[in-house]
Amino acid sequence: QVSALQDSQPIESISILQQSNESMLVLMDLQEGLSYSVELTHVLNPVRPGQALWYLTTYMRPADSEDASFLQESNQRDQSGDVVGPSTFSRILLDLHATTLASPFFDVDATELQVAFHVYPIAVSPGQFLILFAPFGYSLLDRTFKPGDGFPLVSGTVYVADAANTASGLSAYVIQILTRISPDQVIKFGVRVNTPRTPDDIALWETDHASNWLLMAALDADGSNPTASNDNIFPGFPLKASFGSVSITPEANGVTPRKQVTVTIAISPKTTLQSLLQDGTVHVRVTAPLGFDFDLGCLAVTPNPTFESCSGFGRVAVLEVTGGSLRSGSSSIVLGITNAGLTPAVNTWLLESFVDMAIDSVAVAS
Repeated sequence: QVSALQDSQPIESISILQQSNESMLVLMDLQEGLSYSVELTHVLNPVRPGQALWYLTTYMRPADSEDASFLQESNQRDQSGDVVGPSTFSRILLDLHATTLASPFFDVDATELQVAFHVYPIAVSPGQFLILFAPFGYSLLDRTFKPGDGFPLVSGTVYVADAANTASGLSAYVIQILTRISPDQVIKFGVRVNTPRTPDDIALWETDHASNWLLMAALDADGSNPTASNDNIFPGFPLKASFGSVSITPEANGVTPRKQVTVTIAISPKTTLQSLLQDGTVHVRVTAPLGFDFDLGCLAVTPNPTFESCSGFGRVAVLEVTGGSLRSGSSSIVLGITNAGLTPAVNTWLLESFVDMAIDSVAVAS
């Protein structure tokens, strides 16, 4: 497909008259003294990375010509040859399953990031730099690099470039390799990172800041001359915020086995969680230990200033937040539940939040 601009204004009368794997004949009017830009879409890059030379020729089309027969030297007007096009690089592909962040939460210091990748179609030569750029808000920790399976020998040039010292404004780990990385060879390594601090509003944070990680190989430590890249397409890790200080308190004498009781759950989220949709929803899911059973309508005390309703699904309770916005700060709720017959071997409770999901979907979401 093709589109064009004339002095920054779209050209409506443009069409493709002829096309092959290596050339395209585009029909459009050209006027002297005006500037033009043409955009081609669905272009397949060359098999081998590098720089390709492009050729541009303009012709005058006689009024009575309905095919490509006017492509003759007598009708030629301008020609530009050997125009150096944009560089293409080898692809670095990060393994979505083997690339992991140990603790995907805000406010976590020195959590471990494990990276697994391979490069194709050509090798990364010795002496180049592998550069890992973290998303906004992360900081990579110096002296935490740990080579894994298949990683090449490295020089003494292994360091962290702080966000303030990179052109992108992102924290970067720079590693110079001494031996080549072969095509399709699986490479693994690990580093430690500090995750971003908890934002005031998670929804706005996710809208304003991309979570993608960039890994490239380059001829220089700044990444100005790349030879391979994952093109910033690794999606990264959805970060979760903390509910802060959480307490679960049963009613007086409320620990008798199989007794129907109430429990008070108190939370203090560190950030606001809200839907950006007009009629959006926020739900909090409470998963009790095995053996407990929430009431079907488990909101024991109404009204509650934070939660509009509670739906019980066995040991799972789904709380609907009033107005689709869970504010930061302290709040509590009293829920109806039947105790387990015995004290569970794993006696821990899990609280999770979900945005813009139906109640039934929240109840079973993994």
